[in-house]
Amino acid sequence: MFLSAFLPARCSLSARFFSSSPKFKTIKLTDKPQFPLLKHSATVFSNSGFHNILLDERLLLTPFGNTLSTSSLSLANLIRDEFVAKANQLTRFTDLPYTLLLSNSLDLTNSDRLDHVKKLKESIRTDTVLFFEKVDWPSHMASAIPDLDHLSDSKLDSLRDFDLNLIQNFFFNPVLELFSSSFSVSELVTSDNISKTPHQSPDTLSFINSFLDSLNPFQLVSTLSTHHNLKSTILTILFLKGLISSHRALRVSRIEETVQSSHWGVTDTFELEEANILSQLDRCLNFYKLNS
Repeated sequence: MFLSAFLPARCSLSARFFSSSPKFKTIKLTDKPQFPLLKHSATVFSNSGFHNILLDERLLLTPFGNTLSTSSLSLANLIRDEFVAKANQLTRFTDLPYTLLLSNSLDLTNSDRLDHVKKLKESIRTDTVLFFEKVDWPSHMASAIPDLDHLSDSKLDSLRDFDLNLIQNFFFNPVLELFSSSFSVSELVTSDNISKTPHQSPDTLSFINSFLDSLNPFQLVSTLSTHHNLKSTILTILFLKGLISSHRALRVSRIEETVQSSHWGVTDTFELEEANILSQLDRCLNFYKLNS
């Protein structure tokens, strides 16, 4: 069973549990360390169903001093492998994505959690996929708009013939319908004006609030990171529930940038940013599953 109780101020259950385990020297996770955190060997130390990381026989701690532990051996191995890949190198937090996700989860206080959940609930009012002008268009035009999950020059070239609002309708409407049908909630309310907030039905808000309230600290950190990348609560829930792929979620969330690229060309920066987001999304989903 995973840690689902919310942890009191900066003190994790793992830190208390391992107080009775063999004593190790410790090393604290930090951004931009002055020396490599790992020089020789990284191992997983297991005790009564919990798994810790040892870096050169030193127990790894979070930035707030909690023991970096997990009840998922698969996750512990992924974290160990992150350090092995960066042995004898100076690292940033971004070099150790699984490590950072777990660390943030263990350092999450109850106050932090309540604040994050509140902001996520409020974010539905500015959800990316709820702001577009709905238009009627012939069904035969659907075949003319390409699948954009994986971009190519020819696909981008074909977008130039369509207005942004038409493309938004093509990609946003199926996502909204999928959300409503999958979770048996009312049709999502949209807005064609960024200054006009769409107000959702009570049953829709109840579902979203219940989903967010039910998240354990690890799932919440996954959700926060996913939402940061997708800028959409709708897409985040669909993605974490396995109802939409990372490529489709990314494309829908970045449809304006994609249309702009069809006119200006795809830059190296654009491709690098998308690859980075996809990598983060896939890790967030895996972390979410490992802690469910």
